[in-house]
Parts: sequence; structure tokens; C-alpha cells
Amino acid sequence: MLRFRVTFSATGCLLVCLVLFISCSFLEEVKPKFSAENTGPYYLFKPYLNEVQALLDNEDRHLTQAFEKLLERVEEDWLDQKPYSVVDNWQFEKERLSGTGRHDYVSLYSFAWPDPESPGEFIIKDGQRNPEVDKYDRVPLAKMSKAVEDLSVAYYLTGDSLYAKKTAEFVKTWFLNEETHMNPHFEFTQINPGEDTGRGLQGIVEARDFIPVIEGVSLIYESTYWTEDDHLKLKKWFHDFLRWIIRNYNADAFDNALVRNGQTYGSNIATWLDAQKTIYALFTEQEDLLNSRQILPLSESVKNRIDIHGSQPNELERGTPQHYTYFNMKGLILQAEMR
Repeated sequence: MLRFRVTFSATGCLLVCLVLFISCSFLEEVKPKFSAENTGPYYLFKPYLNEVQALLDNEDRHLTQAFEKLLERVEEDWLDQKPYSVVDNWQFEKERLSGTGRHDYVSLYSFAWPDPESPGEFIIKDGQRNPEVDKYDRVPLAKMSKAVEDLSVAYYLTGDSLYAKKTAEFVKTWFLNEETHMNPHFEFTQINPGEDTGRGLQGIVEARDFIPVIEGVSLIYESTYWTEDDHLKLKKWFHDFLRWIIRNYNADAFDNALVRNGQTYGSNIATWLDAQKTIYALFTEQEDLLNSRQILPLSESVKNRIDIHGSQPNELERGTPQHYTYFNMKGLILQAEMR
């Protein structure tokens, strides 16, 4: 009998150890399993771009005018522009915020203004932008995104390697270079005046400007200025960023937080979050996330944000309803193109 108990105890210990081992293995960080291949672009379809190229070759009047404006913008705004980074404003503004690091992205809530009658407090003026926003990272991010979009399309349509070189400079400076890279999280976004913590869930809408970056590197992939190693490193960055999003933006927590702030999951914030998660999953070769708990089917997104009459109630309540109605629809259309 004693011998049976000893044998049973040993077996029990082995089972406990096995369970612990399996549990710990699930807790380990998931290692990326993607390649250096170019699986994009995801909404700037190359067949359509090739049709545009053919029309330009045939001197289509309307396209030629638009193309000339694109090249003019590239030449005047981007070729001589020093690449933007999150460390540029650190010494002047961001170091005053507790908890932020040199490589963290920081932004102010665009519509929050200091309350002149209550120092340290703020008031919300929906649709009225506080110029103090320009002192942080929101504007540099938007400009970096636009530069990459313009330059990469110009490269694809002209074959001019100078445009590819400048595209790569913008991307590497913001995401990859040791001295200037951004950390892959959005902890300090849309901070209210007088506060040190971001609005978190709402702030993710600013990361929509990462979408053209993924398209841009897909368009310059064949150039000598963007290597397979660069592509792998950028995939790793977005893999980590997507994991941060998934940890912080589960559907229930997101929905509850938006409701507390007078919105619902039917808002443009959720639309652009879904658009981001879609392209991040495609870029990092995690298609299994599409149409899952993490990235709902597009039909669910549309049902949550457009009522049976075709209107968008959550956007119509905003201070500038026409803008937000268009803005929300753009995010839904983008998802449809990528899926």
C-alpha cells in the first residue's frame, strides 16, 4: 500500500510538472513566423497602378495633370526634407511628461484646450484644434506618412531610384535606426493639457498613418535601397505593434472604454482600428487573425457603424459631422479593398 502511494505521488508530480511546462510555454512570447517576401501592396493594387502607367504613357490629360502635381509635391516638399523621428521634439517638450522615454510616440488630444478659469484643467472643443498639438509627434507622423506615400508612388510610376532612396530614409529613420526609432506602442497618445497619461483607446486612430508606410515599402521592395533585411525588421516592428494592440484593445475593454467616453464601438475610432489590424496582420503574414475575435468580419463592422437607413449616427453627433462621416466611410472602404 505504501509503495502504491509513493508511485501515485511520483506520477502526480510528473503530471503537475507537465501541466506547468505546457502553461509556461503558452506564456512565452510568440515568435514571429514571417518571411522576407513582399506580400503587398494591399490596396494600391499593382494592376491598377500599371493601368495608370499605361494611361500616362498615352498622355491622358487628367491623369497627367494629377501626376505632375504629385511630382511637384515630391520635389518641393520631400526630397530635401530631413526625415522625421520621434526623438526630434524630446528635448523641448516631451521630457516634461512623466513616464515617457526618448523613443516613445507622444501626442496631445487635438480638441482639448487649457481652461482659462481653472489652471491645470482642460475643456473639450470638438472640431477645434489646439495648436499646441504641433509641438509633439502627431504632425511629424502625418508628414512622414504622406512623404512615404508620395515618394513610393512616384518611384513605382517613374522608376527613378532617387524617390526609392528617400522613401527608405523616411521609413528607416522613423522605425528602424538605433538612434531615432519609435518604440512599437502607443501608450502616450492624445494626452490632455496638464496631464501625463494618454487617452489610450482613442489615440490609436492616429496610427492610421502607418498604413501608407506598409504600402510604400511594398512599392519600393524591388529597389536597391530597400533590402530583405529591412523588410524583415519592419515586419518585426509591426508584429510587435500588433501584439501591443491585441493586448490593449480586446473588444470588450475597447467597447466599455468608448461608452464611458460618450461613444460606442460603432465610431470611426473602431473603424480605423480594424483597418490597421487588417493591414498589420496581412503584412506580418498572420491572415488567420482575419475574421476572428481579433479582427471581426467586415460585415460586422459595417453593421456596427451604419444603421439600416444608411446613416452613421455616431459621426452625426460630432462637432464636424460631414468630416467624420466621410472619415469613417473611408476607413470602411479601405478595409473592403484590403480584404
